[in-house]
Amino acid sequence: MKTTFLVLFLCVTSCIDAQTVIFADPELKDDILFYQPELDVNNDGEIQVDEAQSATHLSLSANYYSSVIGIEAFTHITSLFLHVLSLTELDLSSFQNIKDLNLRTSVATIDVSMLPTLENFTIFASSTSNVITGYMPNLKTIDFLQAPIVSLDLTGAENLETAFLDSYLFNDLQIGYKPHLKYLYVWSTSLTNLDLSQCTALIGAEINLGNASHDVHVNLKNGDTDFAEDYMDFVYITDGNPLYHCYICIDEGEEVTFTENSFAPWIFLSPYCTFEPGGSHNTITGSLYLNESGSCEDATELLGYSSITINGNSEVGTVFSNSNVYKFYPGAGTYTLTPQVNTSLFEVNPATASVSFLDNNDNTSTQNFCLTPIGTHPDVEIALIPLQLPQPGFNAVYKIVYTNKGNQTLSGNIIFTYDDALLDYVSATSVESSANIGEIIWSYSDLQFYESREILLTLNVNSPMETPPVNINDVLNLTAVANPIDGDMTPGNNTFALKQTVVGSYDPNDITCLQGSLVNPDKIGDYLHYNINFENTGTAPATFIVVKDIIDAAKYDIASLQLINVSHNMEARVTGNKAEFIFNNINLAAGGKGNVLFKIKTLGTLSVNSEVTQQADIYFDYNWPVLTNEANTVFGVLNTRDFVVDQSVKIYPNPANAVINIQTDSAINSMQLYDIQGRLLQAISGNGNKAIVDVSGRAKGLYFLKITTEKGTKVEKVMVE
Repeated sequence: MKTTFLVLFLCVTSCIDAQTVIFADPELKDDILFYQPELDVNNDGEIQVDEAQSATHLSLSANYYSSVIGIEAFTHITSLFLHVLSLTELDLSSFQNIKDLNLRTSVATIDVSMLPTLENFTIFASSTSNVITGYMPNLKTIDFLQAPIVSLDLTGAENLETAFLDSYLFNDLQIGYKPHLKYLYVWSTSLTNLDLSQCTALIGAEINLGNASHDVHVNLKNGDTDFAEDYMDFVYITDGNPLYHCYICIDEGEEVTFTENSFAPWIFLSPYCTFEPGGSHNTITGSLYLNESGSCEDATELLGYSSITINGNSEVGTVFSNSNVYKFYPGAGTYTLTPQVNTSLFEVNPATASVSFLDNNDNTSTQNFCLTPIGTHPDVEIALIPLQLPQPGFNAVYKIVYTNKGNQTLSGNIIFTYDDALLDYVSATSVESSANIGEIIWSYSDLQFYESREILLTLNVNSPMETPPVNINDVLNLTAVANPIDGDMTPGNNTFALKQTVVGSYDPNDITCLQGSLVNPDKIGDYLHYNINFENTGTAPATFIVVKDIIDAAKYDIASLQLINVSHNMEARVTGNKAEFIFNNINLAAGGKGNVLFKIKTLGTLSVNSEVTQQADIYFDYNWPVLTNEANTVFGVLNTRDFVVDQSVKIYPNPANAVINIQTDSAINSMQLYDIQGRLLQAISGNGNKAIVDVSGRAKGLYFLKITTEKGTKVEKVMVE
């Protein structure tokens, strides 16, 4: 009987001991026993497990604990405030119900990856350098102040709303998809990249770069084009080192608003830094294939420039690519894709394709197209592109581009003619078949469907001291012909004539209408060719270059735009009246050059003396865009036929540098000033038999002044000095 009582006593004692929380540090135990509200409910001087589990909050602030082993028993707490600088180890895995966590410790690594209920997380003035995170769906607020954390991955906290991240050592900060993040503060002198492109609800952001000793890239291209306009007062890029740059990627259209915020001069803004939309977006991609064997399954990738048009809910436009991979980035909805192919030459399978997306959650769809030749249609097209304008005594560089636009493999030759008295042939990148006076011929063979080839050609221009001399404003005539012409489907594009005015100097970033500034009115509704040259005039390679051209839809048929030639791999997008030629990863060296050549039809509704204009913005990396000249072309004819000459017209002085005086025997009706290419520059109404034309703002050179009186008309050559 005594033995039975003894066994029972030992069992009860063991069970009681098993329910008691063991604290490794007696001072921690004492603080817990005197904790308010009271935790030792039965006043036995111990904390039982059920007493620990009844607690919902725990706040400990002391610098003398050697260990906090024992608090893991408080498994039901939703709030833990732990400021113990003497602490070097901490296990938080038991707190599966915790919502608020506030730490100030000397623990090097804090692991919160197993706390899915955590909503608010603070680290204050700690020596913590590493925070292990994971899937944290309930985290709303994170506040790190004066914590030397090196890297932080917040991609698993997709419902985060506010983040205050103060760590000068941050060099790797992964924010990720944050559709609810509204406020962000980051302070770091070590950060090199910060990607906020998926923070689509961002209202305010401050990025303090300290005295960073390197360039910093910030991606604010989040797809919210109202962000800058609505919340600019809450966006700051502070401090920083003026010896280095901060490059900020923004959504297109935000340039002006951001600039008005008067950022420091070492901060650069550009919408061209990533070439996909900010935020979540879908992708449609694919290629065009050429079927020569009778089976689309064995088709090969199409050479040359592929062109696809999209039409749908949130996306209407066209993409060109010389890599034969097209991409669109539409939102949710249904879209129709149509290859831009001459259907009298090729059967397209499928002729159109429909793609649908139920949402905007980064879905991808691939749609390829197969082209099969129909009948026999040879067609070769040629273009002559000026890459370096002619100057007296210097070399001029040209590019001859010939393309198989038909559906038959072609062989033939290229004939280039020039005035040998004014120009000397220097060299070409292709070996000529023959070189005669004023004529160079190259042979070609096996030019495939849609394939383009090119020849770079250098000519030397006579100087004013040679015979015959070449001077500024003289006109040079060049012609390129692609054979065979017999049997060609469109023989009109087998010949390209180029008239060039000799210049004294030129801007390397320019746009030129290759048909000139004066075109006969019978060409209204036909194609005009535009070449855009660009040159990296900086001291470092340009990683990307974008050429943007806003096309006047009232004068051009935007749907007719065709890409003829580019110098490097690129992708072109036409959206509305905006054409963008994107050279991503071009890495153009300092002094390196490139070009874009496209053709576009003018509207057939234009009239005689209508003027059309093209101008482009050229973006080199994050630098402010370089604005080209205007390429103006008038549909008209400058001539002196079919009128009576008024010989009483007198002009003086000539040459002139300020004004030209006009005097006649009869009343002056009008005066028009033209440049040497026939472009109307100025029109003035007459009053009486005397008049003055102001030429003080004109460039030096030759002009034509047309004076119309009551008795007739007279055209005078005028030299402006």
